[in-house]
This record gives sequence, C-alpha cells and structure tokens, in this order.
Amino acid sequence: MRGHIRKRGEDSWELRWYVGRGPDGKKRYKTKTVRSPRKSDAQKELNRVLGELSMGQYIEPSKMTVAEYVREWLKSTKGSVKPSTYDWYEMIMRIHIVPHLGHLLLSQLTPMHIQTAYRELKESGASASTINGCHRVLRAALNQAVRWELLHRNPTVGVDKPRKGRREMEVLTSEQVNKLLDAARSRSNYPLYLAAVTTGLREGELLGLRWQDLDLDRKTVTITGTLGRDGEWIGSTKTKSSARTIPIPTELADELREMPRRSELVFTTSTGQPINHSNLHRQFKSLLKKAGLPSIRFHDLRHTHATLLLQAGVHPKIVQERLGHSSISMTMDIYSHVFPHMQSQASDQISEILNIRK
Repeated sequence: MRGHIRKRGEDSWELRWYVGRGPDGKKRYKTKTVRSPRKSDAQKELNRVLGELSMGQYIEPSKMTVAEYVREWLKSTKGSVKPSTYDWYEMIMRIHIVPHLGHLLLSQLTPMHIQTAYRELKESGASASTINGCHRVLRAALNQAVRWELLHRNPTVGVDKPRKGRREMEVLTSEQVNKLLDAARSRSNYPLYLAAVTTGLREGELLGLRWQDLDLDRKTVTITGTLGRDGEWIGSTKTKSSARTIPIPTELADELREMPRRSELVFTTSTGQPINHSNLHRQFKSLLKKAGLPSIRFHDLRHTHATLLLQAGVHPKIVQERLGHSSISMTMDIYSHVFPHMQSQASDQISEILNIRK
C-alpha cells in the first residue's frame, strides 16, 4: 500500500493515499495536509495512516468519535510530556471527558455539548478546580485536532468555565509550630516535618530531595527536581526560579546527618520506598489531631514558613528566593496579609531610630 507526498507551499505538504475502488469501479484516494517545515513530519504522518490502513484501524475523520480521537491524541502526547503530566491527561479524559462526550462525533462537537458536560460535572459534585483541569486538557487536545485539520475551530472557545476562587491559607503561629514538632518528635518522619517548616519547600520538592542535593557541612540544600504523584522522581523543577540553593538551620542539618540512607531519596518509607502523597496527608492530619492543632493542609506549612519570616522582618526578596517564586511581586501578592503588621512595625521602628522627643 503506497502513498505520496507533495509540497504545496511554505511549510505545507499534501499526503495522498489509495483507499480502494468505489462502487463505480474507479480508484479512490484520500488526501490530507500536514503543516510543518520538515518533510520528515509529513512522512511520519503518512506512515501512521498507511500502517492503520494495513491493520484495518484507520478511521475516517468524519466518522471519528471524541473517544476515538482522545485515544489518538493521548498516543501523540506520550513521550513528549512528563510521565506525571501524561497520567493526569489520561485520568481527566477517562474519568471526566469520555463518559460525557466520548460518544459524540468529533466533527459535530459544539460549545454547547462541552458547556453541558461541565454543568453535569458540577451537578455530580466535581469542584471548580477539577472542571478547570478538564477544560485545560480538552482545550489542548482540541487545539491539536485543529492543527491536524480534523476541526476548523476549537469548540472550547467561548465555553464558560467555573471561576476558581483562591483557597484561603491557614498558617500556624510559632507556638503552634513548636507544638507540632513536639508531637512529631517521636515519629520516624520528624525530620520531614522539621524540613517543611524550616525550609518552606513545596511538598513535591521535599519528597524529591536526594542525598546528593544536600551539603550538610555547608548547611545548604539544592532543589533539582520533585517527586510526582505517581512516585516518580522528575528531574526538572516547576519554573527556572524553582531551581535554587538555600541555607538550612543547624538543627535540621543535625537531624539529617542522623537519618538512615535507605535510597537515593532523603525522605522515604521504612522500606526505602518513595513516600506516597496521600499517605503523607493522612499522617499529617493524624499528627495535627495529636498536637491539638487546627486542621490545615501540609502545603500550609510552606505558607507558615513564609509568614513567620515576613513577620520577623526578613526582606521579601529573601523569602521569594527561599520559596522559589518567579518574582517578588508574586510573593508580596500571596502574603499581602502580613504587610499591615509590618507597616505597624516600621512605624514603631522609625520612632526608635530617630528617638523623637515628646
């Protein structure tokens, strides 16, 4: 079975392949345009189509359902995104998108279908965050369908997605942090909690720390990657600013020196396996209850770290660098609740500096 490639213009190639004879006995051909500066991309697409034809798996674009398209799109993303990202795409499609839209023909998918699916997801209890995740993944998938010329426009355009309000952070006071650490001291993962409150690292960064990232003599830690939800170490950080080296307190360095080295990861289970995020959350809730503290997220330990530093007068630029934020304005926006207190401190301090007489 053969096909042909013909250049149609700048960065454009026409694929043409034989699909058999029609009822009138005449030969029938299909064509498709591939937009790319490289002929090799066009050849790769032609090889894919011919391969599917030879195995009887080729689906006419006009007859392709959303579910069938999703399978093809997922295949195309595997290897080009991080494994954890691919798993997220697959989960969103399998659990949320395909059950609601999979039966529809891709060519007939409309914004109204998608809007209805989002409404049904909301009515079934899905959060705004989940639906926004569905929107991001579906939009990316259908953008690819436009590039593959299976759709003329992306039907997610114009669809209203639910507004996601920022969850209000809850932070511990310094006294509460000490109560937390006292309650955790008898537990094997005490160093993990100590690291969380004294470094402000993200959860994935903490669980992804490797022994080679530590310099305990100089008392520094370098963030080079994270531990994904699937337990896989991902050797790249969230943003360029997330890759950073920060000092750690002596107390943490001493605790880390005493820890057994069960694997290349610093924080593991007793058998040396990566710590599961969900298990960590359950253990943290149990610890809070034991310490008699309010129920907060593990991520709020990061907010606690930043808030306590800012309240102590540490410059926001230093806090930004410790947290790995992309800009100081991001830090100041997230922790704006601290600055009225700092204004009062500044007012008192200027009086002390000038020693103004009454």
